[in-house]
Amino acid sequence: MCKKKRKTHVFLFFLFFLHVLCFPRMWEMKTDQKLGLALLIFCLIMWFFVIPNQVAGKAQSLFPRIITIFIGIPSFFLIIIRKDSPRQTPFGLEERKGIARVIITATIFFIYILVINFLGFFISSFVASVLFMLYFGARDWKKIILIPVMLLSFIYFLIERLLGFPLPSGIIF
Repeated sequence: MCKKKRKTHVFLFFLFFLHVLCFPRMWEMKTDQKLGLALLIFCLIMWFFVIPNQVAGKAQSLFPRIITIFIGIPSFFLIIIRKDSPRQTPFGLEERKGIARVIITATIFFIYILVINFLGFFISSFVASVLFMLYFGARDWKKIILIPVMLLSFIYFLIERLLGFPLPSGIIF
């Protein structure tokens, strides 16, 4: 049997195993368990189809496979462990605040992505870090300035100097 057919058979066996394990209880599954099942199926597709077809070589496929394992193990535990959580009303006041925070955070991040080519990586990252820290409640100005400077210094020496990979430059820096 060729290697590709064997991988397909192993993948189908895992899907059958998940079907037998989860389908009779599918309607009884909690949201966490359904998420775990979806992530586990995603990991299986990545392991058997995407990584072998998109990544050339065993050494190059090591990192994607490790990441797939780190996603697959917790998703397996999400399926097995059944936690009963109290019922909550959908879209209560707390959920609406959370949704607003996600929208504001995504907006800041989107503006950061648009500005990065104009201002450069370091200036736009510094401004975005300061805005995120202020938005999420940091009020100590020493930390607000010092943490992004230290983080960007580390990124500069690691990425630009050690690895030799150029980051986007802008008008000033």
